[in-house]
Parts: sequence; structure tokens; C-alpha cells
Amino acid sequence: MTNLQKTEIAALALAEKERLGSGEKVATKCSVSGATISLVLNQKWEQVTDQMWLKIANALGFRERSWNIVPVSNSRIVESACGHAQKHSMFFAISHRAGSGKTASLETYSTTNRTNTFLIQAREWAKREFLVQICRTLGIDTTYRLTLDDLTQEVIQFFQARPGSLLIIDEADKLKSPAMRVLIPLYNACEGILGVVIAGTDHLEKELKNDVRLSRKGADEIVSRFGRRFLHLQGAT
Repeated sequence: MTNLQKTEIAALALAEKERLGSGEKVATKCSVSGATISLVLNQKWEQVTDQMWLKIANALGFRERSWNIVPVSNSRIVESACGHAQKHSMFFAISHRAGSGKTASLETYSTTNRTNTFLIQAREWAKREFLVQICRTLGIDTTYRLTLDDLTQEVIQFFQARPGSLLIIDEADKLKSPAMRVLIPLYNACEGILGVVIAGTDHLEKELKNDVRLSRKGADEIVSRFGRRFLHLQGAT
């Protein structure tokens, strides 16, 4: 780990402290101790192991990119959706096949608008796992919050205190149905305050529409929150 890399990671940690409100919240997000973040911020780097540096770097989205992102049709559609969702507190769903540049475009928007934008790369999560990951991204300590409702209320209160925020959930098609239903109370409590963009492969649209057709729990409510529309990308031109 070079000093240049450490400088960049420390700058990210400082920006995250200003965004979340405290070094302890940054520590929670990075799954390290508050003392470790304090050492990073106070430039006492010789006391921080390379393993800790890597852990912090991964949690804060540090990347050494050798590629430049060039605006193309797909990235412009993604950027426009994110911008509108954030500015007007809207919910958008992007559904298009893999390899179309969704993730790179979402990461670029998140990096450019870091102050009030929160990006999550979803996995095969159940409801509790999803809520815990959202809380961790927001720097919320979940140690003593045991119920699903407690976790949901923590997320809601975070965004209610930060109007104009945007939550981006990439690879949302991987979420299990109960996890996806978290978006219903989030919309109801943060309408006009929070924007949300979910993105996934073409299976995202197919599965949600199929759930609506089969009258599965919460499916119609979820789709309605996104205006019953799915944005598609243009592909290479």
C-alpha cells in the first residue's frame, strides 16, 4: 500500500465523515474500530495495517481505475434517470441485459454526486440481510437493533433527515421478494424526500411483472411505486 493510495483513501474517509456525520459512522460502514478511522484521519498511518487499509478502501469504494468512462447513449440514460430521481425524489427502475454498462454508469454517478448518493451492490439477500447492508452503507450501527421494523425505521429516519438523497440499488434482480418489499415502507415514509433507482438485468422486469400477474404479496405495490415503468437502454450505437 503506497502513501499515494493511503492519501486517496484517507480523503475518502474524511469525505465520508462529513457526509455521514461522524468518524464512528464511517467505522461502522467499514466494519473497523473507531480508533482505526481516527488513526487514518489523523495521518498516523504507520499504526494501520495494510489489511485495515484494504478493508477501508473496499468499503468506501476506492478504485484505481485505468479506464476512462466516456458518455455514450446508455450512460446518458442512466445518468438522466439518477439525476431526475434525485432532483424530484422519484423512483426509477432500469432493466436491461447484462453487459450494457449499467454498473459503471451508476458508479460514475455515485462518485460524481457522492454527498447525497448512496450505492449498494445487491446480492442474494433476504430482508434482514438487505436492511443490515443498507444500514451499514449509511453508517448505522445495527448491533442493538434486533427487529426488522427497528432496522427499517433507522433507514427511514436517516433519509428523512437528509432530503434530496438518492439510494441506488444495483443488481436488484438478485434480491429476494421480502427484501424488495422493503422499498414499500421506504417510499411511503420518504415520499417527496428520497429518490431511489434500482437496476438489474432484464429478469428484474420479467420477475416483478410475473409476480404481479400471480398476485404475489407486495408485487403490485412495488411496481406501482416505480410508476409501472421500466427503463430500457439503447445498447451500442
